[in-house]
Amino acid sequence: MTTEFAASQPRGTRNPWNLDRTPGGSSGGSAALCAAGVVPLAHGNDMGGSIRIPASCTGLFGLKPSRGRAPTVGGVIGSANVDHALSRSVRDSAAFLDVVRSDDGPRFLGETERDPAPLRIAVMRGPGLGHGVSAESRAALDHAVALCASLGHTVVDAEPDGIDYAAVSYALLLIFASNIGWHLGSGNPTPERRLRRGEIEPATLAMLTIAQVLALDELTGAVVTQRKLQAAFDAFMERYDMILTPTLAAPPVRIGELALTRGEIVQCEILARLRMPALIRKAARDISAPMFDWLPYTPIFNLTGAPAMSVPLYWSADGLPVGVQFAGRTNDEATLFRLAGQLERAAPWRDRRPPVWSGADE
Repeated sequence: MTTEFAASQPRGTRNPWNLDRTPGGSSGGSAALCAAGVVPLAHGNDMGGSIRIPASCTGLFGLKPSRGRAPTVGGVIGSANVDHALSRSVRDSAAFLDVVRSDDGPRFLGETERDPAPLRIAVMRGPGLGHGVSAESRAALDHAVALCASLGHTVVDAEPDGIDYAAVSYALLLIFASNIGWHLGSGNPTPERRLRRGEIEPATLAMLTIAQVLALDELTGAVVTQRKLQAAFDAFMERYDMILTPTLAAPPVRIGELALTRGEIVQCEILARLRMPALIRKAARDISAPMFDWLPYTPIFNLTGAPAMSVPLYWSADGLPVGVQFAGRTNDEATLFRLAGQLERAAPWRDRRPPVWSGADE
């Protein structure tokens, strides 16, 4: 990348498939390096999709393990965060989880070589936490449906009833904000070095304000909403082996497209100064409504604790990867790895290389 190009562009890690696009986040640096062939596998942590989102954006395989499966840093409140990795192959992901997992159960590497028994797969086509998906994401979903059916699986449109996704979005916002508040407060690893207001980005400052003003009163309700969601999905999964959704509502967006506008930055700063509970509560609900439009499905399985994976089965007409997400029953990574291995053999993606490639042989 030339100095002139870099100086003229918004800051941000670039997507090897198109330098104008994001590699997703928050593990975007890991995804970019892995997708460009610099490394075969890279760490990611996932509190709302931050393994699966960049995997979808960069044509990688990304699995979020079940809650408690692997050692995890952060995500104290709500237990939504999980650590694992992004990789170009299903094999490497399974081998890595075998090495780092917290328990002593059966290993997963061998599961990648076994086809699953015919599965009952429920396809979620509703908007989830968002307000609709793009034509590319619908095409990726339809492609995955057809592929799974061709492999002998039963695929039907179905999803849990009675879920208030607006309440779930607000609960997620409170949980995210509370974790930020904890890390910048009692969880600060360097308490002698408190961050000053000017050192915190506006969005983080807004989250910190929400945590400080609202969390004590409303966090219990958020956790209750989380448990209701988990119960609804656990009951639903008594009838199905797997849930299939788009990973994201659209292909990777342009660098800077999701950045706060100047007006939004000013709003964040005003909220932080006024600290009026009623005003902040209204702002928090307003923020939560569109917050998950691009990622309407991934955070659901952080709240339920179930394992979920983004699989790179589709590329858009302009050459951008568009992943699909499969979620399984809690603690059933084995079935996910079997299906992932079957899909990888049926529709190989590992040798697809982006325009920006390290040239390393494998």
